[in-house]
Amino acid sequence: MHLLQRPWPSLALALVAGAGFSAFPAASTGLSSLAVLFALWWRATPRRAAAMGFAWGIGAYVCGLRWIHHALHDLGAVSLAISLPVLAFIVLVLSAYIAAACAAACALFARPGARALAFAPAWCAAEYVRSHFFIGFPWLLAGDTQIDGVLGAFARVGGVYGVGLVMVLAAAGIVALARWHLLAGVLALCALSLDPRPAVVQSNDPQWRIAMVRQPVSVERPHVDPEAPGTFDWYRDETARVPAGVDLILWPEHVVSTWAHELAAPLDALSSHMDARDGALLLGLPVQEPDGHYYNAALGFGRAHGRYDKRERVPFVEHTPYETWLGRPVALIARKLGDFTRGATPATLVAHGRNIATAICYEAAFPEQVRANIVAANDPALLFLPSSDLWYGGPQGRAQMLRMARMRAMEHGIGVARVATSGESVLIDGSGRVLHRQAPDDPARLEGALPTTAQAGLWTRYGMRTVAVGAVLLLMLACAIDGARRRFRVPAPPPPPRGTTPGPCSSSPPTPSADRSRRRCPPPPARAAGRPG
Repeated sequence: MHLLQRPWPSLALALVAGAGFSAFPAASTGLSSLAVLFALWWRATPRRAAAMGFAWGIGAYVCGLRWIHHALHDLGAVSLAISLPVLAFIVLVLSAYIAAACAAACALFARPGARALAFAPAWCAAEYVRSHFFIGFPWLLAGDTQIDGVLGAFARVGGVYGVGLVMVLAAAGIVALARWHLLAGVLALCALSLDPRPAVVQSNDPQWRIAMVRQPVSVERPHVDPEAPGTFDWYRDETARVPAGVDLILWPEHVVSTWAHELAAPLDALSSHMDARDGALLLGLPVQEPDGHYYNAALGFGRAHGRYDKRERVPFVEHTPYETWLGRPVALIARKLGDFTRGATPATLVAHGRNIATAICYEAAFPEQVRANIVAANDPALLFLPSSDLWYGGPQGRAQMLRMARMRAMEHGIGVARVATSGESVLIDGSGRVLHRQAPDDPARLEGALPTTAQAGLWTRYGMRTVAVGAVLLLMLACAIDGARRRFRVPAPPPPPRGTTPGPCSSSPPTPSADRSRRRCPPPPARAAGRPG
């Protein structure tokens, strides 16, 4: 038996492939990881396919979601007896989605070609379901690995789900090519991993000069504390040092742990200062309404105005999901910054007469929420992403947040300005290219120009409808291929009549009652000697 046909080596390889998907997120590793997963079960039973998918998910999500333990244990002061089971539960649930996708494609279709076509819609459905049900967790979506590859161009058509759909189909195609000729599969993988975008682009589109201000971290102070005294004064003084000619100044999310109405006087003075220099300021602050509701909001001052309230809140941090059902056990997990209320509608900020689409921190992971905010902004100048990456741990979590921000830019062809505490602040153009980058320990201010012209595509106009059409077409083609196999299958010989036994020269299989005399069949008649005719 071939080594990879045995269960334990196959499970180990699926586990390693999943870990590589999260540990080395790139176009080549993402495609090769899914290709390995498909190669392990495309001729197997549904049970084996589910096992391979589950093992792949364990490797991917254990390696890629370690920051959840950091958020609960290190920052939330939750004991290991609670943080580790919570992480294990999330990993098992997400892995079950991958197992279900593999098993469904394997159980519904028998022919390998049909399974290859059906695997892409099944994978896409699994990612969509896990992004919307239970608490909704659109983390580590397959399409996010293709931002620097050829398949990233499909983001403008179907968003990150559409990229994932094409990516899984391409991975199955690589397996088919590799079975025909290994070099052909390797060349296809290398070709799809190339970045088709030019290194330098000269743009004549209108641009804004943008300055992003945030407190840098250091070895002595690895995290920015919004409750530290003098934090607001530091931001105000640093903003005053921004040179003239800057159109927009951005602060991160939740710059201080003080309600906006308690800072009314300093904020009014800051707004007057921005008006005097003909500049606009956008920042994140918690807002408390007179009716007692709390909101995590983004506000505009100076030549900017408006307010956006965060809609997708961080579970167990900004709100407690299913609190009436789960009760006391959830309270042991949650370290809430406040019982924030969900924003009612996608409001829009305005700066210099142009609308600004906004998504605060965790919301950047939700493709459809960001799309709704951009559509509501009606041709916005840019997408503003204030964030606090403290909860996402070290470089791994920050890199995941950056990839999702780049994917949001590619989906809508819009410039993105992301300013973060304890994370990377970046300016991203509409093709997902990082124009300017600021590491957490870099100086306090990042300045650069960003185009303010969006190039909306099919994803912005139609959303998931384009992905649904592609998935249905693939399923129809898979059904046609699988149906053709059944239609043209050679029928088995009919069973012998009841009460009879096949003769020794019959093509039917022998039975216990068959003649066991082992006599020879009569030879064919001999040919007449001489030449014919």
